[in-house]
Amino acid sequence: MNKTQETYEIPYRQLGKARKLIAKIQKRAAKLGKQLPTITEGKKVTRNVTIDLDPHGINTTQIPVLFVEVTLTHTEAIKIAGYEILAAIDHGEAVNVLRTYDNAYDFAPWFEAPASCEHCAKNRRRKMTVLLRDNSNNVLQVGKTCLKDFTGHDPKSALALCELIEQLRAIQDLDEESLDFGNASCDGVTLQSYLGWVIAETRDAGEFVTRSAVYESGGSRLATADAAMISGYKVATDKDYDDADKVIEWAVSLKPETTFDMNLQAIAINRYVTRKQLGLAAYMAQAKARADEKLVQEKLRATQVAKMVHVGTVGKREAFEVKFSRVSSHENQWGMTHRHVFYDAQGNELVWWGSYNLEYREDVEPGDALSLKATVKKHEVYKGTPQTVITRVKVLECAA
Repeated sequence: MNKTQETYEIPYRQLGKARKLIAKIQKRAAKLGKQLPTITEGKKVTRNVTIDLDPHGINTTQIPVLFVEVTLTHTEAIKIAGYEILAAIDHGEAVNVLRTYDNAYDFAPWFEAPASCEHCAKNRRRKMTVLLRDNSNNVLQVGKTCLKDFTGHDPKSALALCELIEQLRAIQDLDEESLDFGNASCDGVTLQSYLGWVIAETRDAGEFVTRSAVYESGGSRLATADAAMISGYKVATDKDYDDADKVIEWAVSLKPETTFDMNLQAIAINRYVTRKQLGLAAYMAQAKARADEKLVQEKLRATQVAKMVHVGTVGKREAFEVKFSRVSSHENQWGMTHRHVFYDAQGNELVWWGSYNLEYREDVEPGDALSLKATVKKHEVYKGTPQTVITRVKVLECAA
């Protein structure tokens, strides 16, 4: 295996958890006699993250969140007696759920693969199989209980190392924190029932609580995924179960773009969730709510864009009454450039690219009404939106 690198942006508040996982990864690698993966903590970067202001995800805002770049460098593949581990497959009634350990491999065909074993070739019910790749690049599917006989080695430590790396990947994205599975009170439940309990628990609690939030609070409360198993069924109504059916129908109809989407769809098609899948299944209703809100915003935006026109005369210096919407910064060969977006009273969009950031001024911030003097540089259409590009901008007056 050539040296490979995986780079994650981990929320700074989760860095302590990431360091503990990294220490476990190195300990497991040493136990297996592997060359230790190296860990490098890189630059810190602040990104604006959208958060919900209410439990329904309708009203949102953006807050700055500090991330840390962490690079995990592998010089050896995770192997059992020469066989590289590609993925663990949790087999469902209709579609499988995959836990993948090689980001470069195409796993799409394996979501519908039968639970067969190329070692014993016995036709029996299996909950889990493992994909292995040999030195000739052949991919083999082996039942979990046959791994030791097939390879001649106990696979426990190697599989545990894979699981730890997967956990490290899972904490890099704020929207996927619920993938950090914990304990549940049973081995499985029908998906419609469980989602009904999750919806009821979220309503009663007034919020959806991720397991990462529980970790950060020192375990002072239960994650929604776990609370639903304990008390959600006590407060669930017929409407909650009807809403659960709608969530399942939405997930089944997904057009997956990521492994995360594929796993959501697989659980929905199976209509049954195991203990290990509770966190992912619990997030399904949140994912639908976000998708619905995105669709509403897209339709609203399309309606607004249809009414937009260019303003001003190209080459002419004019006065504009606008509302300062937002600014984003971009680095190029000439340094840092700031893209300011404004809207006039009719909703028309004006854009100014400049080396100066209006937010540097103490008396100006996004949302303020401004009187500008500017030269119309050009009229253009960007992603279907008419934009009036202005330059030589001067703020004449500002009022919050």
